[in-house]
Amino acid sequence: MEETLFSLQQYKMTKQKDETLQKIQQQKLMQYQSDFKQFQAFCDEHLLKLDFESLELYLHHLITQ
Repeated sequence: MEETLFSLQQYKMTKQKDETLQKIQQQKLMQYQSDFKQFQAFCDEHLLKLDFESLELYLHHLITQ
């Protein structure tokens, strides 16, 4: 019985954690959506793949221009 209660409590906590993480992830996507679009436009303009190396080039461009 005690094991069942622990499992139920663990399930509830895990579900709450997952819901919170999903909510935060959605907020961050909305918050940085314009930045993502600008990065994608930079990659399209310079015929770059959307990857980490392109992100480094984009950030360098932002800092130096």
